[in-house]
Amino acid sequence: MDVLSTRDLAAALGVSESSIKRWADDGTLRASRTAGGHRRIARADAIRFVRETRATVVRPQLLGLAEAGVASADERAGDDAE
Repeated sequence: MDVLSTRDLAAALGVSESSIKRWADDGTLRASRTAGGHRRIARADAIRFVRETRATVVRPQLLGLAEAGVASADERAGDDAE
């Protein structure tokens, strides 16, 4: 299973790591725990979270989305101007 750390997901979304942890703890974001207690988020769950919450992705390559042609936040901002 392809997983992300809270740090990686926070960087991808442009939010704090504590926000990711809070969302995982309150069930908004599905996450599992390692034997050491660290949260891990399956890439599919991270993408599901982005879609369901319409979260902005500032670094799509961290989610493996850049290759699929997903626009970054800067690119989407240009679309709104039309």
